[in-house]
Amino acid sequence: MPVLKAKQLSFFKSRLREISQELHRDMGLDMPDGLKDRAKRDPLNFDRATWQQAQRIGEDPRDLKKIIGQAFEFADSAKAFNAVLEQSAMQLARGDKRGFVVLHHSGEALPLHRFLGVKQKDVRARLGQPEHVQTVDQARAFLKDRMTAQAERQIEELKKAHDKERRPMAQAVRQLKGEQRQARSDVMAATDDVEVGEQRRSSLRPQDGEHHD
Repeated sequence: MPVLKAKQLSFFKSRLREISQELHRDMGLDMPDGLKDRAKRDPLNFDRATWQQAQRIGEDPRDLKKIIGQAFEFADSAKAFNAVLEQSAMQLARGDKRGFVVLHHSGEALPLHRFLGVKQKDVRARLGQPEHVQTVDQARAFLKDRMTAQAERQIEELKKAHDKERRPMAQAVRQLKGEQRQARSDVMAATDDVEVGEQRRSSLRPQDGEHHD
């Protein structure tokens, strides 16, 4: 029985790229720009791992790559990058493998280099060393506090809006109750007048056995 051995496939991604290029040429197919030149790859393209991770947190991977990519493009430091991420309820943090991650508000850690489509060394050249930023646990605690505070503000705003909407209704209810009380009072007064009038007419009627000339 033959013995099966695992073989190290060095540079297999580069080899697959070359095979793909050869197939396009052999079959006379138009080669995508990103396949012709790595520099022309669509930055919003994503691999299976990126897609699966985005699906777990209910996000579109293209949206995440766009948000993170734009923040990285205009940031000249880790602090500036994190400030832009905060606007989308995310935080920059250091991962377990000495690399940067972006912590999503769901608690999921997104590998930064994967969502940027660049190498770790290029990320460090822009942001510095990961040891200088917060840990994932610290980022989670920050986001939790921020989300809690935001939720409390939203609840308070909803209460104020609800109270504002209720004021005209409460005023209408008070007015209706006042009108009902006045109507009952008018009915009772009218009833009293009827009874008084009836009593007067009764007192003027001849009693039994009485004769009037």
